[in-house]
Amino acid sequence: MLALLVCAAAYAENYTFKRTKAGDATVGAMTLRKTDFPASFGLTGGRVKPDETPNNDTCNGYLPKEHDLVITGDAESRFHDSARSVIVDSQVSMFQSTAMATTDVQRSKRMLAAACQAQAAKQEHVELVSFSVLGRPKCSCDFGVSVMLETKTAQANLDDLTIVTAIQKGRFEAVVFTDAGKLTNNPQSAAAATRAALALQGLAVKTVLTRLHAL
Repeated sequence: MLALLVCAAAYAENYTFKRTKAGDATVGAMTLRKTDFPASFGLTGGRVKPDETPNNDTCNGYLPKEHDLVITGDAESRFHDSARSVIVDSQVSMFQSTAMATTDVQRSKRMLAAACQAQAAKQEHVELVSFSVLGRPKCSCDFGVSVMLETKTAQANLDDLTIVTAIQKGRFEAVVFTDAGKLTNNPQSAAAATRAALALQGLAVKTVLTRLHAL
């Protein structure tokens, strides 16, 4: 699940899904809920069918192998404001073993490089404006990283700002992202949108981490 940032057209890889009710319930309890957000954000939503799209991300011909890794639990939740200009999403997956989750992270790390994301965006006919690694979230995790990327949209003077945090703890992987519109012709508005997205992402990540650490 870690390699999902910008999709590119290529040969597909996908995990082997052997989900159980118990596994889905375990990870479902870790995803975000409406009550996790202050009412002032005006977010609505809830649980959605988890995205299990085959991975098409490539970088210089490299495609992270996935089919030998088994997922036994998968859940996702998504929330948005009334204009759908802000989206917050959390997906938590449980692998059959810690070794499998660790292997998935090791195989996917190189896809987080700026050059790889630029290449993937070009293949998908999306213009990548910027990509930066924000650092590691504060957690006692086996792996954690937050990145921020900005892409052009079809609307003039409007970019798409996305902040993604990927976490591995034991056999669990969590991906949390906040997506927001950013006006490029208004510096003050653009800065405010970035600050708001970072704050919302911080709240969402802290909440998911609390549930991961409660196991």
